[in-house]
Amino acid sequence: MSSVIVASDSADLVRRVRLATTDEVLVISPEHLPPSPSEVLLVAHDHGEVRALVVDPPEGRLGEVLRLATAFFQAHPAVSVLLVTQHKEDLALPALRAGVRDLVYHDASVGDLRWALEKARRGEDLRLGRGALEGSTVPGRVITVSGAKGGVGKTALAVNLALALTTAAPHGTALLDLDVQFGDVRAALSIEPSTTLVDAARRGPGEERTSLRSLLVRHTSGLQVLAGALSPVDGDEVGAEATGQVLQDLRSEFQYVVVDTAAGLTEHTLAALEHTTDLVLVTTADVPSVRALHRQLEAFNAMPAPRPASHLVVNLLRSSSTVSVKDVERAVGRRADVVLPRASRAAAASPVGVPLIRPGDRDKLTRSVMSLMSRVTPAPAGKARR
Repeated sequence: MSSVIVASDSADLVRRVRLATTDEVLVISPEHLPPSPSEVLLVAHDHGEVRALVVDPPEGRLGEVLRLATAFFQAHPAVSVLLVTQHKEDLALPALRAGVRDLVYHDASVGDLRWALEKARRGEDLRLGRGALEGSTVPGRVITVSGAKGGVGKTALAVNLALALTTAAPHGTALLDLDVQFGDVRAALSIEPSTTLVDAARRGPGEERTSLRSLLVRHTSGLQVLAGALSPVDGDEVGAEATGQVLQDLRSEFQYVVVDTAAGLTEHTLAALEHTTDLVLVTTADVPSVRALHRQLEAFNAMPAPRPASHLVVNLLRSSSTVSVKDVERAVGRRADVVLPRASRAAAASPVGVPLIRPGDRDKLTRSVMSLMSRVTPAPAGKARR
């Protein structure tokens, strides 16, 4: 038997936590939260092992709660501390450094709370060498969207694919902007993050196991976003090794991780390919882009096995070229898996990738993005992917 301690005066929050876990939920007033881990754990005497402490701190007590989280991290690392807040962006770094496992919103759904508790529990099990949580399945698919040249619609596709995957996995989809110096994901989704990939790369050895969720920004769709650097100078801090660590951690936290990359094969893209399960290659139907794609495919085919599954997308959204899809296929020696059709609605959208699909749309563009989504998600048992 195990238990979760909730320090909150909110009956509704306690109710949602009870619905989110099969562990016994023990409730204490945050005003009477003891200052030391040993005193907190006395609350669960005769109620089994404590797996998590969920704290909804009263006004003016945040510093005490962070000190308590540090004490738990040092003396009782098997207990995950989750902090309830409405200011995730402001608290992300101090909470992360204090040893808080995750930040959850006051109005978090039962599904969000269940995900946070399960990931906290699984993360501590792995960190302490106890193996994966029994019954927990975390596919951790990494879908890297790459283009040999700039301007082929790579960011637009990555954003819209991530939004489509969010409809299938509302609490388990993340988007990483790996164009670390000049990424457009922030503009595409109209978000203003206070933490970015740079902060994730700066984590010290003691922080590497701490949840990345506190550094991500939640889009209104539910998509979690880790943006690129706010300036090119900051982007210089993100190396290939840090990129690999971030992706490894994201993969352990999310069911689907979509990666938007810079044009060509940068050191960051090469690092991402080591963790990639699906590589989406994007080109427009013009001679320079197709030639660049051909060279990119040659480099991809020269990679040591096992290589990720690859999916070729021909983007005709703004194309005025006379080069046809069949011409592209002949030039690169393989069939296109998905074609993004010419669309007047898309032509009016921002070049940096304003979301082009909307739930319930049945137009050709939406169907094309959903077709790509079906290729990068596991087929149901007993059904083969056509």
